Amino acid sequence: MSSDSFSLAHERWVPVRDGDGERSVVSGCIALEQAGRLVLDVTDPLEYAAVVRFLVAVLYACGLGPMSEEEYALRCAGSAAVDWARAAQWLGDHACDVDILHPLRPLFQDCGLRAVASVHALPVRYLDHTSAGALGRPLLGDHRHLHAGLPALVPARAALLLLTQQMWAVGGRLRCSDALYGAGSNYASGAAACGRLIWLPDGTLADALTWRAVPVGELGAVNWTYRVRGGPKERLEPAGELDALTWMPRRVLLLSDGDGRIGRAHFTQGWHRAPVEPGSPGATDLLFTNKGKSLPCAALLTPEDLVPVVDRWWQAGEGSLPARIRAVMRQTGCAVPAMRVVGIATDQKKVLHLRDVRVPGELLTDERAADAAELLASLRYITRDRHTQLADLSGAALLTDPAFLTADPRERARLAARAHRVHAPSPGVKAADRQRLYRFLTDRLREKDPGVTSLFVTADTPAPSELTPGEQLEKRLHGIRASQHGRGLMGQMRLWAAAPHIPNQASEAVTRDLPAGFRTAAILTAALYATHAQMHISSFGRTPLPRLMRAFGSGKSFGPQHGPTETQMKHLLGTSRPALLLPTLTNLVRYAAAHEMTPSWSSLADDLSAWNAATRDRWAAMFYTSQPLAELAQIGVHL
Repeated sequence: MSSDSFSLAHERWVPVRDGDGERSVVSGCIALEQAGRLVLDVTDPLEYAAVVRFLVAVLYACGLGPMSEEEYALRCAGSAAVDWARAAQWLGDHACDVDILHPLRPLFQDCGLRAVASVHALPVRYLDHTSAGALGRPLLGDHRHLHAGLPALVPARAALLLLTQQMWAVGGRLRCSDALYGAGSNYASGAAACGRLIWLPDGTLADALTWRAVPVGELGAVNWTYRVRGGPKERLEPAGELDALTWMPRRVLLLSDGDGRIGRAHFTQGWHRAPVEPGSPGATDLLFTNKGKSLPCAALLTPEDLVPVVDRWWQAGEGSLPARIRAVMRQTGCAVPAMRVVGIATDQKKVLHLRDVRVPGELLTDERAADAAELLASLRYITRDRHTQLADLSGAALLTDPAFLTADPRERARLAARAHRVHAPSPGVKAADRQRLYRFLTDRLREKDPGVTSLFVTADTPAPSELTPGEQLEKRLHGIRASQHGRGLMGQMRLWAAAPHIPNQASEAVTRDLPAGFRTAAILTAALYATHAQMHISSFGRTPLPRLMRAFGSGKSFGPQHGPTETQMKHLLGTSRPALLLPTLTNLVRYAAAHEMTPSWSSLADDLSAWNAATRDRWAAMFYTSQPLAELAQIGVHL
């Protein structure tokens, strides 16, 4: 196709794998035609959800969405009942509507901006997704953009990011004219149609799309570009599921380059908050209890946090996806597929964190799991005022243990207590005494157990011996911070920022069982971690510090173009002794915390332990270039 066109119907952009595990990238039409044998091969949970949501919208648009509970049950009983070829044909016939570069109907862009572009009457050449490409973020909400030195993303990647930001539905404010954009359209706001908790059945694409395409009374309107949804006082809701899925949450500002071509696209929020009601169109991703209370992402304390999602699955009221699937189970006896639950915590500028929880199908089928999850949920409620939540309370171990599911309530309480190394309550213990006993669940941290888990450790995390020293250290630091007994240690760790050579009470807790040659790096990293924690609530970051520094700066100058930031990087690159790096690193970490950014602590610790020429070369490459991190990992011998 033309370089000025990239249609999601015919171009290759959907990563998939077949039954033999062979990976490939296919077009939207091929993904639908071969949905029965292909599995979506996307690791990022938001991108995964965004692709599924787009393909579900295609099903509704071509008339394949179920219109009754009976039809929905029939589809779930056998995904072969869906005419996938018809869906692919419809998408192919509407290729222009889903073309991200079409000059007149650009996907997810405001067609009203054609007047802006018509001055030059030239097509969009590329989309500028700078921060997403530089920092590994899936979205454009972080406005610390790095415009200098960053290439435009290829259209296939841009397509995934466009769909992903649609899932987020929260964005920053861009100064613009009300006359051009509509009253109030430049203010960010969440929306019911893009819920905070998304349920995605595992399996082939056919399985996922069949279970996700829930029955609706009306389909709404097909509109693949933004349209006005009313002023600040008009809280309009989508008419149906299709309308909700194609209700664009952003406007796009098209900017021309020196040749008069539209070279960049900048985004701003474009709709107002709609009230969320259980069962309302577009709200099927949200999980509600029978009383209409939703489950926020904040309730998911860890990845793989089974307790709240399993507990709410069995409580979810009418209109929710779990309730519909439970009805299908009763009607047809269908086995429920494992569910991938994606939780999103956001503010008005960026995604704070994601939770990607996988729930085994048997926990969604066996009603005994409801009582078991309720017990563990009550234990979490009892310890809610503590500064720590042990990852065991996610239920990953107990809820998947057949002995725990089949036990009676007393035996479950005993097994739960034993799993947390406390004395099991005897049958005669009063409720108040039992609550006090369960409050000792968090005292496991007093034992200085190196196996203590952090808020970011999943059930599949390998044993400490299989982790890198930096990963072991990061896990330990999260555990110290989460502990009610860790405040003193955090204070001692901050003292190292001024005098790293002086041993203190935190020395044993931080350096225990780590290699002897890693001690200096561990102490330096712990000092930086504690300094950051004093200023910023989020302790978890995935971006290496030198790459994160590309986002440091102000105005239009960032990273290498920002004088003070480049000066600090030059100092780091010119210093051969890790201990001498601490003052500069402390300033950088404080800057990151003040601007709500967090570096990868494990990466920092591993780099400080091997602060050689190869490591410094890789830091320079991460700071001065936009080369992908996967390629930079090949520079030098240290990862």
